[in-house]
Amino acid sequence: QYRVNALFCAPTAMRAIRKEDPDGAGVSAHDLSSLRQLFLAGEKLDSSTHAWLQTVTGKAVHDHWWQTETGWPVTAPCVGLAGSAARPGSSNRAVPGYHVRVVDEQGQLLGPNQQGAIVIALPLPPGCSQTLWGDHPRYLQAYLQTYPGYYHTGDGG
Repeated sequence: QYRVNALFCAPTAMRAIRKEDPDGAGVSAHDLSSLRQLFLAGEKLDSSTHAWLQTVTGKAVHDHWWQTETGWPVTAPCVGLAGSAARPGSSNRAVPGYHVRVVDEQGQLLGPNQQGAIVIALPLPPGCSQTLWGDHPRYLQAYLQTYPGYYHTGDGG
């Protein structure tokens, strides 16, 4: 009806639709010709839901990861950026401006295939939260003190 070109939603919504309509009959009953791509964020987009969405819609599916505090995606398949194609099971590479790292409990950088805390090297790019309203000490404690020189996302990877 509104000829939407892009849709942004949480993977949970798509998983709920998939559970109720695994064959995508409801999706195929609508004209999606104006829709070019789907952007999903909020939590991890599992590979099977990613594949299901691409199959039933025939559209590009972009998983990305960000936080309210970052103001914009930290990792994403940036449309039009070389080497940044969507990959099921991955929210892709760091968006330009972010220096994403994974560290151990002591703040030491980890290598490939090692799990630890996801951090972002300082300084943060423009648009990121610089404080918490009325409680700057809490901002420093929650995000900047755990791993000096890094913004602590609170996520692991």
